[in-house]
Amino acid sequence: MLLFGLGILLTGCEKKPAQKASEEALPTLVIAINAGDEGAAIASMAKKYPHAKIEIVELAYTTLREKLNLTLSSSRSVYDVVLIDDPWYSELESKLAQFSGIPPALESDLIPACLALGKSAQGQLKALPFVGNCQLLFYRKDLLNEWGLNAPPTDWNTVLSLGGKVSGSDSNVYCIRGKSGAPLVSDFLPILWATGADIYDGEPAYSRASMNTPSALEALRTYKELMRLSPRGGLNYDWTEMTAAFIKGKCALELNWPAAVKNIDREITRDTNGERKWGVALPPRGRAKTTSMSGNWLLAMPASSKSKGASEKFILWLMENQNEAAQFGNPPTRKSVFKMLHEKDPNAYFYYPTLATALENSTPRPRTARWSRMEDAISIYLTKFLSHEISEDKTLQELNNALLEISKN
Repeated sequence: MLLFGLGILLTGCEKKPAQKASEEALPTLVIAINAGDEGAAIASMAKKYPHAKIEIVELAYTTLREKLNLTLSSSRSVYDVVLIDDPWYSELESKLAQFSGIPPALESDLIPACLALGKSAQGQLKALPFVGNCQLLFYRKDLLNEWGLNAPPTDWNTVLSLGGKVSGSDSNVYCIRGKSGAPLVSDFLPILWATGADIYDGEPAYSRASMNTPSALEALRTYKELMRLSPRGGLNYDWTEMTAAFIKGKCALELNWPAAVKNIDREITRDTNGERKWGVALPPRGRAKTTSMSGNWLLAMPASSKSKGASEKFILWLMENQNEAAQFGNPPTRKSVFKMLHEKDPNAYFYYPTLATALENSTPRPRTARWSRMEDAISIYLTKFLSHEISEDKTLQELNNALLEISKN
């Protein structure tokens, strides 16, 4: 009797043949993700995906970009789905597969400016926006109140005028993200756009550099003044240092990414009424309208993948369950998810209405495979100018010439 019972127990522990065959029939998809909150959300969600076995390859930001450039060029990609930062899209576009079609309800639900980031010049959809990332103006209510402001400044001239109100204070008005490379350029461009200037203008696209203009000069002078109003060492600040300075009250204003919200909200204590001492707003405007730089994370399929049907199905499933990514601090790109989460928990997602508006009016970095070279040139000359190595006129003239050379080659 004991042996019979043991036999039943062992039989119960074994998988039934039909169940085992069903699991073996599932395709295996290899997903390359960023080693950050963006990738962590996908790794967590993938554990519940019922239609494929998901293998996650987690890579540091720079390594992921290098790996994608290398493996997507091969005849058989080792990845089936890739997570890409939107500035990489143009250099990877020719190596990505076109979606066979997305549900009309999903397409109409996506914020148009986000959806456009994954389209080719011919209108082919090759990536879907998964993380709705763009810059916001972060402000310290407590510091602004001390200086007589009951609301965040809506234009850059007001920001600059605050310099005269903080003399003798330990707090600075603004905090630049001045580290050379992408940090500096992404911090500067919203100010350039606010003046009505741009890196290039005219047709064909990116053929005529436009940095040697009065509007660009205005942006250059504004940014140098913002550096003067920043904590000492701001030229070496990246995202981490800038966020820490804001938390410590060393600056009242900064352009930052939504990923900072969770950390800042945890570290800055509330006032006696339980209200936040800080908030977010749209970036200030200049003579032109306010705009934010987009920094969406996109989901795409390598053109050389042999599992594009299963890959597309997985990406659409992630988009359908996009609300789960918010638990990791990743804002959505779907209008309905913004609305649903804000209504569900207006305290936790207090910044979502502002962010949704910012995304609708966001501006992407130039959509060209030459962007990394353009970014390097802007960073080099902007750093020289801020370090007092060259004059403002020489900065704009030499930068314009460098950008022209990049567009020719």
